[in-house]
Amino acid sequence: MKTRHPDLFKTASSLRGMRDILTHRYGLPGPEVDWTKVWAVMAGKFESELLKQLDEAVVKEQNSADE
Repeated sequence: MKTRHPDLFKTASSLRGMRDILTHRYGLPGPEVDWTKVWAVMAGKFESELLKQLDEAVVKEQNSADE
């Protein structure tokens, strides 16, 4: 999957990277983190990129399984 759909995994990796920075650099929960902004960024990235890429990957996988 990772070699067939690299964009999907790049997007997921960037979301994991953001999580890692927040948890390791700031600690959870932390008063200095604006969770409204974090949620907005995560939700926007998820909706605008990850879901679209996931849908495309599923269709491609289904098509290749049908061949």
